[in-house]
Amino acid sequence: MRRIRTLLLLALVCSLLTSGAAARAQEMSPVRDSAGVLSLGVQEDARDLIRRVNDRTDIQILVETRHFLGGSDAQSYAQGLLGEAEAPEHSLLLLMVIGEESYALAAGDSADRLLNREARDSLLSSSFRGYFLQRDYDRALASFLTRAGDQLAAAAGERLKRDDLFEGLEQGVPRGATATPQPRLRRIDLTQLDNSIISNPISPTQDPTDARERAKRQDKGLSFGSVVVIGFALYLVFGKKNKKSNKDGCGCGCGPLGWIFGALGLSRLFGWRK
Repeated sequence: MRRIRTLLLLALVCSLLTSGAAARAQEMSPVRDSAGVLSLGVQEDARDLIRRVNDRTDIQILVETRHFLGGSDAQSYAQGLLGEAEAPEHSLLLLMVIGEESYALAAGDSADRLLNREARDSLLSSSFRGYFLQRDYDRALASFLTRAGDQLAAAAGERLKRDDLFEGLEQGVPRGATATPQPRLRRIDLTQLDNSIISNPISPTQDPTDARERAKRQDKGLSFGSVVVIGFALYLVFGKKNKKSNKDGCGCGCGPLGWIFGALGLSRLFGWRK
């Protein structure tokens, strides 16, 4: 029983020592992913690149990710973290606040001489902001670190070798940094839609030639069909009286229908005029 207790105590001590060492390693690491949004491969390449930049320029780049800041300003929070660094004057700290979609970049005096405020703002805008807002955090960090490392090394008169890092991640201008032209929507003319539903509409876009042609047809008077209908109606009214006056009861062509067909030269076809 005593042996079991001893083994359990040793296991607890080892666990505490291991967790304490991991916490200290996390605190000492230049990349602290408290939000858990960076892949292990990107973190490893980031630490490697940060080490190379430090060897060439004596500038230490720090990366911190958080979910929320509890209402604190991102730039003020980043300045506070920079003050806690081992060498604040020689450090450049990037803070990524995931839950609030904000970020900040703080620089010590030595880092500011190599990369001034205007250069830092341009760096964030051109190589970091687009990927960050797209929530592509691996690509955002890779793009920022490679550009920042190049500019720091160039300002220090050094050349940075980094071609073997961040394989498969684009390091150019983020696609979200520039506005993408949107397709233009086709405009529907409601007047034309009404013209297809309502026959012969009166609209300012109507062809005046069609209107004139319709006016000419209306001014020609009665059509042939109208004459036939009117004549048939007159025949029904007056035709019976004419038949009574006719002893034979046959159509003699004296009625109104006979006059109309006679005027048109069609009475001989029906045998109404001999």
